[in-house]
Amino acid sequence: MYPPYLLAKYLEENGIESYFQATTRSPVNIDGAISSKLSFKDNYFEEIDNFLYNVVDRDYDKILLCYETTKVPESCNLKEQLLEVFGDVEEVFMGNIIS
Repeated sequence: MYPPYLLAKYLEENGIESYFQATTRSPVNIDGAISSKLSFKDNYFEEIDNFLYNVVDRDYDKILLCYETTKVPESCNLKEQLLEVFGDVEEVFMGNIIS
């Protein structure tokens, strides 16, 4: 999570309003502060369910989807789900940068 955080910090320091959020393996119900949930398979080729909360009901101009790996399996469809809501979603493979 640290390299994507540094990317968000860099963008913010250079005048680009940025929000940083991580995915989780922890399922929770949509209730109270949790207003939306996406479910998708992990990017480590282990087929484990992962979740992203409170994103699709927000208004973002662009989403940078950062991965710790160098590629994702076809079953990891987070980008496709985000593209259904947002027009601009770009994948950034941090594994290519930090390896």
